[in-house]
Parts: sequence; structure tokens; C-alpha cells
Amino acid sequence: GYPDAAPQPRRVIVDHAENSMTPEFMFDPGLRARLGDVRAEPDNIFRPGFIDDLQNWATGDIYSPEALTRLRRDLSSTGAVSSVTTRLDAPNANGERDVVLALEPARRNAYELGVSYSTTEGPGVVGSWTQRNFTGRADSLVISATAAELQQELAIALIRPHAAGLGHTVTVGVGAEREAPAAYTRQGVAAYATVDASTRLRLGRSYGVRLAADQYDDLVGSVRDAVVLSGFYNIRRDTTELTLDPLDGSIIELRVEPSVSSGDQTLGFVRSTAEARAYESFGRQDSFTLAARIRAGWLEAVAGDADDVPPDRRFYAGGGGSVRGYEYNSIYPLERDLLGLTPGGQGLLEGSIEARWRFGARLGAVAFIDGGTAFDDWADAGDLSIGAGIGLRYDLGFAPLRFDIAVPLDDEFSSDDYALYISIGQAF
Repeated sequence: GYPDAAPQPRRVIVDHAENSMTPEFMFDPGLRARLGDVRAEPDNIFRPGFIDDLQNWATGDIYSPEALTRLRRDLSSTGAVSSVTTRLDAPNANGERDVVLALEPARRNAYELGVSYSTTEGPGVVGSWTQRNFTGRADSLVISATAAELQQELAIALIRPHAAGLGHTVTVGVGAEREAPAAYTRQGVAAYATVDASTRLRLGRSYGVRLAADQYDDLVGSVRDAVVLSGFYNIRRDTTELTLDPLDGSIIELRVEPSVSSGDQTLGFVRSTAEARAYESFGRQDSFTLAARIRAGWLEAVAGDADDVPPDRRFYAGGGGSVRGYEYNSIYPLERDLLGLTPGGQGLLEGSIEARWRFGARLGAVAFIDGGTAFDDWADAGDLSIGAGIGLRYDLGFAPLRFDIAVPLDDEFSSDDYALYISIGQAF
């Protein structure tokens, strides 16, 4: 409540006879402050209404530094400013002190290029062009393209931060995509609108709707064309501090996707997933971390037959974010191919355990075991395909650069003796 508190000259009394010293520390707390409105300087960068929406306190609330910290964070996270500072104005007639945002706008246009590589998924290149502050409310127009061995995509999206409340971003977009995992080839177009909670929120709720029209080749089964209208609701509880390299805490995430599909087959189905991650660090400066995760999913047809669900909506395991050592989405009930059924499983079960060591300021190493399977009957959920491996980490300052080499231990689904993965951030 006292933003102007300041130390005053200290007084120290030394008593030589008693061989003692008594210091007195003096402070001037200043006046207790109440927060008023928020405004930006200069005032021509953003719409006034957008700045008003960033206010996370009620006018007249007692001052707290946390409120101003969140205000700066909420604005800087949009990417529309290169720097932002806050100061309190002089008290107004009501005794309230307005909060002034001193802003430095970011460059209007941003260009990004990313590369990825794994021996199971091949090389990939991602590029994007972003026009920041597109309509004066820190929103962005993003055009992106992906060119990878298993995926090619062209997309355009309008991203509006805090449009559904603080920490909740509204995204509206369209895209055309082609993907070619082991089980099928898909090409199609989609339009979507989502509300996504920031990963900084301890408890975040996201939801949205998507309309997709797809064609499928190189697969068995009865589905060649599908138009799918789907929605989703996602709830996430996150107690970790570092998104790309968690040291302690946990993440619990639940997602439900009701869908209606038409085309070659007409049906309604619900796809549900649940995932839990836990992290615990030990030793001096958290030099050793144990990390574990488990993920499960199930697909239930509420009208029609679950075997007629489009192949990209069914479950698969394998790949860098699933079971390392195996090709992407290569683990599923192979007997479905022999029976002429749509590939993929009706259920999913995955798990991973990692031990992470840090040596000095930059270098680190990991040892890991992954397991997972996709299935049609929960009785088969325990038949996991296992991958094991080791890796190196190099701290870039904001995240670790990851090098993992994994060996598949299940001959039924493995095609190579090992798999190599290179990316930024921990595996989970």
C-alpha cells in the first residue's frame, strides 16, 4: 500500500563501556496509495479501450506491486511493445493515483524462421510473417508456412490478446494442410476460432470450434472424404515456473472434443484426453531433476460406429512427443489394416520417465524411458511399446537445446535401430 516508502539515514550508537553497538534503521513509509485508472504514454499506439481492458484492479483498490507487475507482463506478452514501464501519477481529487504505462512499440513487421530434424520425421522448415498491432489493440496478423517431410501447411490467423478477458487470447484462422504419417495421407482445409488461456495462468480454460474438410489416401477403411465440425474444452492446472524447462511442480490437463462428421460416413463422437506431468528437483542449485508424465485418451461414438471416425481423429503413439525411438504415429493396432478398418486406435496410453542432470552453467544430460500404445480395448492397454535413450542439453538462456537418441525395444513397430531428435525445450 505504500509505493513511496524510502529508507532514511540510519543511527548507530556505540557504547564502548558496554562493548556494544545498537543500530536504528529509519524508514519513511510515505502516504498510503489507492490505484486509479490506467493510461498509456504515448497515447496513439493502442486504442484507449484496449488499455482500459488491461486494468486488473478496481479503481480505488489499495496499491500493490503485483498489480503493476501483471499489467506490464500482460502487455509485453502481446509482442506489440519492445519495452514497457509503469509509474504512479500524482493523486487526483479522489486521492487515487493513476497508473501510467510508458511504452516503446515493437517493430511493426516480424519475420521468423525455424528448423527441425529427427531421423524418424525428417527435416522441417517453418516460416512466418507477422504484422503487429494490426488494428491498434496489440493484435497480430500472422501468415505462416510449414514445409516438412511429413507435413506441409499454409495458414493465416488473426490473434487478439486479452480479447476474452485478461490472459485469454482469441484466435481466428484458416489453413490448408497435407500430412503423411505412416497410416494415411490427408489433405484438407479448415477454419477455426479459439479462446486460448495463457500458459502463465495457474488455472487456464480454453475452448473453441473448428470446421474441416479432408480427403484421405493411402489407407484402408471406409473413410475417404469427411467434413467434421468439432468443438473443444480444455482445462489446465500448472504449478511449474519455467515453461520450457520445468524444475518443480506439476501440470494436469483435461480435454474434451465433441464432433460431428459427414461425408462417406455420418456419425457423432467424443474424443477425450487426460495428461499429468510432475517435476521434482534435488541437489545444489537444482542440479538433478526427476520428471514423469502419463497421458490417456478415449474415443466414444455417440451416433454411428467408432470404426468410421476419420483416421486423423483416432489415436496413435510414436514420435518425439510420444514414444521416442519409433516413427511418428506408427504405433496402433496393425490388425485393423488386415481387417480393412480405418487405422488408429480407439484409446491411447503413454508414459515417460526422465532423469535430468545439470553440469555447470550450460551443459546437461538426460536418461529416459518412454512407453505407449494405441488400442481398441482397454484390456490391451498394458501392451506398451518401449523406447529408451540418453540425451544432451545445452542451456541457451531461455530454454535448453535438446539432443536425444532413442532405441526402440519393440520389433513389431520399429523400422530403424535408433532415432535422433534435435529441438528446443525439454521433451515434456
